[in-house]
Amino acid sequence: MGLFSFFSDPRDKLQPDGQTVLITGASQGLGLAAAKLLAAKGANIAIVARTESKLVKALEEIRAAAKDPKNQRFTYFAIDVTTYENNQELLQKVTEWNKDELPDIIWACAGLAIPTLFVETDPNVLTSQMSTNYWSAANLLHGALKLWLKPVLDARFENVAPADRGKFPLSPKTRHFIFTASVAAYWGVAGYSPYSPCKAAVRSLCDSVRQETLLYEGAAKAQNITHFRPIRLHMVTPGNIETPGFANENLIKHPVTAKLEEGETARSAHDVALDAVKGLERGDYLITTSFAGQAMRASAMAGSRRNGLGIVDFVFGAVANLAASFISPDMDRTIYKWGETHGIHRETSLSKPAP
Repeated sequence: MGLFSFFSDPRDKLQPDGQTVLITGASQGLGLAAAKLLAAKGANIAIVARTESKLVKALEEIRAAAKDPKNQRFTYFAIDVTTYENNQELLQKVTEWNKDELPDIIWACAGLAIPTLFVETDPNVLTSQMSTNYWSAANLLHGALKLWLKPVLDARFENVAPADRGKFPLSPKTRHFIFTASVAAYWGVAGYSPYSPCKAAVRSLCDSVRQETLLYEGAAKAQNITHFRPIRLHMVTPGNIETPGFANENLIKHPVTAKLEEGETARSAHDVALDAVKGLERGDYLITTSFAGQAMRASAMAGSRRNGLGIVDFVFGAVANLAASFISPDMDRTIYKWGETHGIHRETSLSKPAP
């Protein structure tokens, strides 16, 4: 994939050195691993989670990993990001901390999977899954865009004479918003039905808003708003990650889900974060962190923006779509056979309420 990064727009590429990065869900797991990597590249880091004691410990690890801890800045905010109001409060606080400057990079890592069969899931859990995995990111993006886009939103397009439109270049410093989704955004799997739709919704939102940001960028260029900073959206879609959350998932997921996942090895949060940051620095749009994830992404591209020239996506997609015609029926047979052999009941499903 790196061979094609030469053809990417330089503004697509994440350049964290000296930038201020806000990361939600960063007290552990992928969010913490990403924060440490970006600190090692020279970024100022603000992390967010609900539990203050975990944030204090995480910040110590981030500071220890920093490129220049004496000159870089670090902080945390103990906030529940599932509501719009809390995200507004978060953006205000991080801006004040950042010397009244908006963050340059926002990475929405907050999320939680409760892998259960749909009919066995408490409706309240279905609602909370959407709040945690979709609305936390959507609300943060909405609030951030209103602030990032203010120079264009406040401008009057007709005040610029047609002959003068687009005369001066925009700021070369790009802002980035990074969603954390999952390979579940590309391929639904039995037992992840409370979770997969949330991540599919994140992908659809990312696709749509990515296009909308081009509207504002074009308007800023036409109006010679030279201080406007272009905005780039990205989505990271890992598979299973070795985290406390994944350990909890394995305690409640249906055995048929575990059967379907046989052969997929969970990767460390550090390794996943490393692949994610490499993809962001290349300027990729949809970023996977495993071979299987790459195949799933390529087989379900639809209208999403391709990475680089799209040649790898085209070839990989053709192969992956052919493979899917065999893999999908095989998964169906596995699920049917499990029900035929074992039935549906087990200790952690209908006899035990979901958390």
